[in-house]
Amino acid sequence: TVDSNINLPIVYLNAKEPFSSVYVDDYLGARIATEHLFKQGFRRIAFFHTSSPQQKGQDHYSKTDRIEGYRSFMAEQGLVAQIKKFEADIYIDKRFAPDLSPEAEEALSKSQILEWLRSPSRPEAVVCYNDPDAMALQQFLYELRLRVPEDIALIGYNNDEMGLLSATPLSSIHIPFYEMAVATVNMAVSLIKKGDASRDYRSIPSIKFTPKLI
Repeated sequence: TVDSNINLPIVYLNAKEPFSSVYVDDYLGARIATEHLFKQGFRRIAFFHTSSPQQKGQDHYSKTDRIEGYRSFMAEQGLVAQIKKFEADIYIDKRFAPDLSPEAEEALSKSQILEWLRSPSRPEAVVCYNDPDAMALQQFLYELRLRVPEDIALIGYNNDEMGLLSATPLSSIHIPFYEMAVATVNMAVSLIKKGDASRDYRSIPSIKFTPKLI
């Protein structure tokens, strides 16, 4: 893509666009995560993610794709999907966040998450949107004296540095960030070399990377 105002080539990293972007196949990644838990013998598998009022209307494409990847695998196996959203601020006092989005209004407070985890129908395993979300859920489980993975198994996503801080080592879906960054730089260089031809943003197809379980 080229910004017509300043004639500057623009490429996108970790953005899902049809052209001039580099991103990862998050739909596939969520399916890999869910299938991994399924192969471990788990059938009550949930998807957990967090949000905040400041994020209203700004969910990254990866959240939608990961939820849909999880949901599609569960449907194929004839299993019931459980998608739980924890709104990080509403358990304090909704008066401090009066402009919550409809999505946030559907989110669960901390007490509701704890009630869910105490219930007889609680999940056997959970696919988390990312590693920080897995760590947040892990903290809730510890408050209830539930063990990971003995009582509830968790799998994170991104394989980022935050996962290294987990009290219990977590499985995660690895995103090849370094390789994606290199591909983005190469794409930018290619656009620069094209000169005026770079005005045709369709000249550079997007690159989709494949995540893997670690």
